[in-house]
Order: sequence, then structure tokens, then C-alpha cells
Amino acid sequence: KQAQRRRSQRRGWWGAVAMVLLMAAAGAWWWQMRQQPLAVVKEVAGAPTLLRGSQILSVNVGTQLMSGDQLSTLPEESVTFAYDDGTQVQLSSDTSAAFHGETSGQGKRVVMSLGALAAEVSPQPPGRPMRIETPLAQITVRGTVFWLAAEERRTRLDVTEGVVEIARKSDGKSIPVAAREFAVATDQSL
Repeated sequence: KQAQRRRSQRRGWWGAVAMVLLMAAAGAWWWQMRQQPLAVVKEVAGAPTLLRGSQILSVNVGTQLMSGDQLSTLPEESVTFAYDDGTQVQLSSDTSAAFHGETSGQGKRVVMSLGALAAEVSPQPPGRPMRIETPLAQITVRGTVFWLAAEERRTRLDVTEGVVEIARKSDGKSIPVAAREFAVATDQSL
């Protein structure tokens, strides 16, 4: 009986060891996935800053943008970055934007609190469009060229190629904006 009890205890101990190793491997995988760069800086004018957690970093060509990073430009500054799929975005002067990775099967996400950006978005996978949020609107992009400006009381979208959907955050009302068209969203109108 003692021999059986020892074997049972060993099996329990080995089971616990296997569970700890499995949890450690899953945690390492999650951490690695979380740390994958979203995009890489391709061009810099001036000295934009990058807030990563509590660290303020300088931005240079080759800087990798991670989920949760916040990029800010001052007057006369700009930064252009590219995603792996060829999508390119240029943040203009006086712009602040945060970057979020693809989660829950959703696509790229940029939250621009103020400023302007120009984007050339490669065709996005079905059901996973790129989304850009401003304080007043959400832009849904499947692949196109456009310019977007966010001010305190309005967001303006100018589309050069393709079609972009703009939705007002206050009530969810949305409209498609085609090439050579523009739309302005406020809390009262679209």
C-alpha cells in the first residue's frame, strides 16, 4: 500500500510540474505576442516623442511601434510609419495618436486625440478593417487613400481613393465617403 501511495504522490507531483510548465509556456507565448511590433517608423522630421508605458523615447527611422504606444508631434514635426502589409500612415505636426494591436479578430486600431494624418491603407483582410478613432468619429478603412483631421469640435475626412466609412460616436450614424469627397463629423451633424 505504501508503494502505491508513493506512486500516486509522484504522479500528482509530476502533474503539478507539468501544469506549471504549461502555464509558463502559455505566459511566455502571450508576452511574446503582446510585444510584437505593430509598425516601423520609416521617416521622421523634427523630434517627435514616443510614450511607451512610463518611458518617453525619441523616435528615429527604424523605431518599432508597439501596442499601447502613444506618438506625439509638435509644430514642424511629422513621422511616417508602415505596417507589415504595406499600409503607410503619416502623422502631421501637432498630432497625438495611440496604437493598438489586432485583438479579438479585429484589425489595426489607431486612436488620434488631436491632429491630422494621411494614410495609404493596403486592402485589409475580410472582417478586419483598420479603424481610426477621434474624439468625435470612428473611421473604418478596408483599403484606400485618405486624409483625416481631428479638432476639438470636429473631425474631417477627405478621401482620395476608394471608400471610407465615417461614423459619428454620439449616435453611431455612419456614411460612406467615396474618392474626391469629404465628410465632417461633429457631435450634432455628419
